[in-house]
Amino acid sequence: MRFAEEIAYREVTRIRQYLVAKELEAHHIAYPNAAEGHHRLEIKLADSFRDVHDTSGRRTLLVVVKTNAQGKMCALVAADMTRLPGFDADAPKRNPARTAAVNTAMTLMTDILPLAKPHCVLSHDDGETRVVMCPLLGEPAPNAKLSFAEWKTLPELAASPLYRLVGYAFAHINTFIPRNDATTLAQLGQCGARPLASVLPTPIHIEPNPTAWCANVKQIHEVNDELRRLLQEPEREINDLTAEQIEFLRGSVRSVSNFDPEQVPPNLRGDHTHFHDKRLARLPFPDHPGIPKTEKYPTPAPQKTDYKPESIGDIITADTRKRIANAVRDQVRDMRAF
Repeated sequence: MRFAEEIAYREVTRIRQYLVAKELEAHHIAYPNAAEGHHRLEIKLADSFRDVHDTSGRRTLLVVVKTNAQGKMCALVAADMTRLPGFDADAPKRNPARTAAVNTAMTLMTDILPLAKPHCVLSHDDGETRVVMCPLLGEPAPNAKLSFAEWKTLPELAASPLYRLVGYAFAHINTFIPRNDATTLAQLGQCGARPLASVLPTPIHIEPNPTAWCANVKQIHEVNDELRRLLQEPEREINDLTAEQIEFLRGSVRSVSNFDPEQVPPNLRGDHTHFHDKRLARLPFPDHPGIPKTEKYPTPAPQKTDYKPESIGDIITADTRKRIANAVRDQVRDMRAF
């Protein structure tokens, strides 16, 4: 029961990814030459979308960044909000894996946009994920929304698992400001080497309410006690229960976990903010926990022994010897009759 939420999240994610894949397939069938048209970038990259939950091996993801009509940066993501463009970057000899990832991204983007002269930069690298960004800030993001791919700003991704990965790319872009001959001394003095404001939204601070928090904790404990009482004595509330059903419900009492108030973030203790408040998306925990993964049980090593059988009787049982003898006699009899 403790993995029910993760299992449900995984199934919903798979369904959303399947529906988006069907939309992409239908688009390819309806518009076979669309990959050479206005949405060439979106369609080409949509064919390489990869699940950000996939932790098998080192994954390399590509974050393509443009600006919308309001001048805000936005990234190309799958419509299911769980996938980004990705690829496999094999590191040849004497060539670091990071360099191979950037070179592969450059080749991919150059093939899609040969006239744009894209420039790809590594923005994040850890034990599981390598993120390469490709800023195309000189090109506005299209207003039309495709059924399989969308351009999203960072706040719009706050409730999705893409928030952290896209945030790495956005933060890296804003860290280094381009310099050229037209940059004035006043601009250098005002901006410096780094921007004054962080591109990632700062976590909001909600003032806790100790009085309301104590009342909430008391109410939760009362609900837990009532649930245990109902499971311990289900026949008082539900009629026509069989003995097996009553035994099953009573056995479920052990599955009711105790409420730990320390697990609730301090920002939400006793606050009356409605959970549909968009500001909650800016709390420091916008990402969904990873899906539990069961490791494969190691294969036991071959058994070794010094035992050497001296006869067939040391290998098979007496009953097996009898059945073999009968089978041989039956075969001989059949051959003679043939």
